[in-house]
Amino acid sequence: MHDVLRMREELLRMQREVGELKEQLRQFFRARADKMDLFRQVRWAETCNPAVGLYPTDPATVFPIQFLDAHFDAAPGNQVLSTAARQSSQATTCFSATYLANGTKLPVFWLRGLGEDGDEGEWFAFPSTAQAQQDAGIPLFNIDNQIIQPFRVLEVLDTIDIGGTSHLRVRYPRGGFKTKWIVNGVNAIPPYPGFGDLSTYTGRGFWRTDQDDAGPVATSLDMTGVLIDQEFGLQPTFATSLPGTLQKFAPGFTALGESYLISGTRVINCRQRPVTTVFGKNRTAATQTAAGDAQTDIDIFFRGQNGKMQRAGFVVICYLPFLEKGETLKVGTWGKADWYSGHWEGDFDCDPDTLDTQQQGGGQQGDGGGQGGGGGGQQQLLELMSSGSTGTGTGTF
Repeated sequence: MHDVLRMREELLRMQREVGELKEQLRQFFRARADKMDLFRQVRWAETCNPAVGLYPTDPATVFPIQFLDAHFDAAPGNQVLSTAARQSSQATTCFSATYLANGTKLPVFWLRGLGEDGDEGEWFAFPSTAQAQQDAGIPLFNIDNQIIQPFRVLEVLDTIDIGGTSHLRVRYPRGGFKTKWIVNGVNAIPPYPGFGDLSTYTGRGFWRTDQDDAGPVATSLDMTGVLIDQEFGLQPTFATSLPGTLQKFAPGFTALGESYLISGTRVINCRQRPVTTVFGKNRTAATQTAAGDAQTDIDIFFRGQNGKMQRAGFVVICYLPFLEKGETLKVGTWGKADWYSGHWEGDFDCDPDTLDTQQQGGGQQGDGGGQGGGGGGQQQLLELMSSGSTGTGTGTF
């Protein structure tokens, strides 16, 4: 009987100890469960080329992904998420309710699966976030020979189809002037080497032509402080060490606030105003034909910080609607050009020479009579420009 009582006491003691251990385990799991499972709950990822075969096409719902490390500047304000891939190729797959383009960055979460292999689980995309990543911006394809940096201003040449999606072929501005430019988004775009998957060399851009689309545009480093309502423009790639950045004393982009830094890039929130009138001097002589299709190219000028006219570095080619048949426009004549539905029309009415000389067309004979009177008109125009007055054709700048 004594032995039975001892065994009962021992059994009760063991039950108490097991109960205490169970309670400790429950407390441990309550404290640690989130931390233990965090790496399998939400991860930052990017769709990528599959390990085998081709990237899925629309309307696919399962996509190869690789995981990313991510970083952002801790100071509150406008920051850009910086990412780096943890793998050099596909890590796993994820399910998305909407189609994901190759290279889409998005958060994914892990869920336990069903059946015998349920513990392995699967990865799922956040549908709304993934869709926003896909739709934000206009698809771009880099045809330049250098990396296109974030927020840089670019010129559009034409389009190319990549994976069933139309992309704008873009590069840094050269010497040809565009009425409007497109702005690269937050990601740098590597240059296409002539081979490989075209989608690797793509990004997203924005026209910035309305209030809802206004946003950051890269600027030169001296653009600091409050610049509200000031207007800035571009110089060609060969004219600046920071291609595709806004410069002073040129038109096109209106500043909406202070300049600031995004991951080392100085930007200003801007809205773009398409430039449809330019002013300058013609670089090539032109004689009007019977068909009326004579053309010349204008070297664009703008007024610099010192008030004097200076070359912008851009050129436009324009028709000459105001020349008579056989009339010649001489090199170096001041005038303006207006944009009409895909082409420029030049207006050289400020040309002081008379129609009879057939040396410089478009002007009228002055009060002094003949070529001499016209010469006085040209001198008066140059005096107006040097004094800072803005006559016909200078309003844009």
